[in-house]
Amino acid sequence: MKLPLFPYATMIDAAGHLLLKEHRAADLARQFGTPLYVYDVTTLRRQIAAYRQALAAYPAPVRLTYASKAFLGVALARLLAEAEVGLDVASAGEIFIARQGGVDPARMHLHSNNKTRPDLEMALAADFIVAADDAQLGLPEITLSAHPPYRPKITEDGDPDQPEYGGSAPGWGGVKRLPERVGKALAKELMFTGVRVDAARALQIGLVNAVFPKEEFEDQVKELANRIGAMNPYNLRLVKELVNHGYDLLEGHPS
Repeated sequence: MKLPLFPYATMIDAAGHLLLKEHRAADLARQFGTPLYVYDVTTLRRQIAAYRQALAAYPAPVRLTYASKAFLGVALARLLAEAEVGLDVASAGEIFIARQGGVDPARMHLHSNNKTRPDLEMALAADFIVAADDAQLGLPEITLSAHPPYRPKITEDGDPDQPEYGGSAPGWGGVKRLPERVGKALAKELMFTGVRVDAARALQIGLVNAVFPKEEFEDQVKELANRIGAMNPYNLRLVKELVNHGYDLLEGHPS
C-alpha cells in the first residue's frame, strides 16, 4: 500500500511494516537508534522541481529558499547547493554547516533578530561590522550571576551553569576581539557591566563601521558587498594580510 503523504516510494508491505524506499523503518531504527530523521533525496529533488514550476508563474522575482530550522546537515546542505536553492539561516552554527556543504553565502538569508552571545562574539572576527539602526549589541555574560536588578529575569531562580558568585566571561574570542575593536578601557566597561549599546553608540565607539536604516539595510549591505566583490580578489587578500599583520608593502611581503 502506497502512502501519498509520506516521502516518495514509502509504503506498507504485506507484513505491515513501514518501508522507506525498500528499507524497513524498524531495521533503520535498530541500526541507527532513535529518534531517527530520514530524508529521501528523490523526494527532496521532486519537491524542489515542483516548487520551481509553481513559482515560475509568479509575476515578481522569487528565490526558492529552504528553512534550515527544519533540519540541516552537511549532506543536505550539499544537495541544496547543487540544486541552487537558497538557505534561510539564523545562527553561526547553521552558517558553518551550510559552508561545509558548499552553499554560496550569496544564497543565504540571515535573520537579524535574537542572536545568541556566540553569534555576536563570532561577528567580532569579521573584517568589519555594519548594523541596522534598531540594533542593540553587547556581551552580557557577566550578568547571568549578577545581583538584582542586573540579573536577567530568566536566571532569577538561579542558573545551574553558573556558580553563585562567579559569572561567565564572553567566549568564542569575545574577550580578545572586543578590545581590538574598541580599545581595552571601553571593552572592559562593556564586559564588566554587561550593558547593551544601541546602534548610534556602537558607531560612536567604533564597534560598527556604519549604521543603515532598518528598511534599507538589506539593500545597503548588498551594495557594499557588490562593491567589494568587484575588486580583484588577489589585491583584497593582499591588503587584508598587510593590515592584519602590520606589514609595509616596502618591507617585502613574506609570501
